[in-house]
Amino acid sequence: MYEYIPRPEKRRAPGLILLFLLGGLVLMFLPSALSVPFQSVFQFFGLCLFTAAIFLVTRYMSKSFLYRVFPDDDGQMDFSVTELRGKSRCTVCRIGLADIEEARMVDARQKDQLDAVKQKIKAEKRKQYDYCADLNPTISCFLFVKEQNGDPLVIRIMPDETLFHILSKDA
Repeated sequence: MYEYIPRPEKRRAPGLILLFLLGGLVLMFLPSALSVPFQSVFQFFGLCLFTAAIFLVTRYMSKSFLYRVFPDDDGQMDFSVTELRGKSRCTVCRIGLADIEEARMVDARQKDQLDAVKQKIKAEKRKQYDYCADLNPTISCFLFVKEQNGDPLVIRIMPDETLFHILSKDA
């Protein structure tokens, strides 16, 4: 059994949250103070910025993920992703290691690698799931998974070297 909790490399989310909140405040209250025409349009966009800030807080600031590789009841190895939020835990993904077709590590700074993966995902019409602790991770792993409930999947995670080795060994 192996467990890993990824730590965010760069915290880009707090800066964006602050920017969205300040922008939302300006768009909500400044037009009414200056009596600008079409105040409701400005307030609508301010509300959109508040919504984006709330999403970023709930997605990237208040939760993290636990990656686990463990044997199931049949003796086969499974990979699971558990969402950690405070003291609560919820398993959001569980697949067998035998179902992983390919595990590909991608460096976001190398645009050609990332574009090749994105084209493969689009060409094969795969459903995408992102279980990264970072808003835009520098290095991440794409797990191409066989069909689950009729849809081929791709799962994006931020593993360490050991976990990547375990996941790619059976792929």
